[in-house]
Amino acid sequence: MAKRNKSKRAINLAHVSQPALVPGVDGSKPIKTASSTEAVAWIGNAIYAAVMSIVGIVLPLMGVGWAVSVVILACGAVIAIPFLRRKRHAIWLIAIMMALILVLIYIAWRIDQPTETERQVDLLMASVQTADGWAAPPIMFDESRQYLVDNFSAFDPTDWHAWDELDGNPEIDNLTDLIPNAQVFQGETVITAGVSYGGHQVGGQMLMQLEPLDHSTAQLLASNASIDVLVPTIEDKRTLASNSVESSADSHLILMCLITPRPFVDVSGGWYWVVKGTPVAIGHIFRMDGTAAQVVYMVCSSGERFPMAS
Repeated sequence: MAKRNKSKRAINLAHVSQPALVPGVDGSKPIKTASSTEAVAWIGNAIYAAVMSIVGIVLPLMGVGWAVSVVILACGAVIAIPFLRRKRHAIWLIAIMMALILVLIYIAWRIDQPTETERQVDLLMASVQTADGWAAPPIMFDESRQYLVDNFSAFDPTDWHAWDELDGNPEIDNLTDLIPNAQVFQGETVITAGVSYGGHQVGGQMLMQLEPLDHSTAQLLASNASIDVLVPTIEDKRTLASNSVESSADSHLILMCLITPRPFVDVSGGWYWVVKGTPVAIGHIFRMDGTAAQVVYMVCSSGERFPMAS
């Protein structure tokens, strides 16, 4: 009896003293270790880095809506990677991602749609670019396009505008200097002055042709106290009157000013104008004598006219 108990005890001790099974050595199921999780994390980080590198190149070429969508999808894909190891989770995640893609496509499309103001400005810029009379396609000023969008209330063609409706620190220059250097002034508020040689109607607006002041008209402007309220300083007034020409009619520098004038204001020739606006294009036209003239097309918010005789 004692011998049997001793044998049983030996068996029990032998059982206890056996080492633990090594996973996988005897066919048992391996225990999942942290190495697989680390591998998934490493792969996820690599994919994330690759996606972000591509996004960094592509985003500047895309609209805001599409750019935001790409970033959201990239982040969503990286977050979803660890869950794709389970079939049930993978099916749900794929369905959610597909729905998210459709929603983001719609949001991106809506965000990148131009506003009514942008549409009107784009139509204006297109009409300037394709206008008859250009000797060659003009250079269009992209910064002025955005300027018109941002300040559209001061350029709305359906109504005339007061002088102070267009805010900001204006650039003041005479036409002789402004026209050859118009690209420097794109996207800026500009005040200049010129002699009017008439104009014609464009929709509900007038397109006036202004040319540099001749010597006598420049003297009139310099001595005209009414102009003091249109420009910030006396020095600016002198700038407007500087660089006058012998004959305005013979000048080969022309400013085309698109403006909505006040009701009953005569825009025919015989006046000189002080105008405020922004240049949108520069190019050349052929004059009646066959010579070329350099032309700047300026969208004007407002303007004031003065007689050329004292």
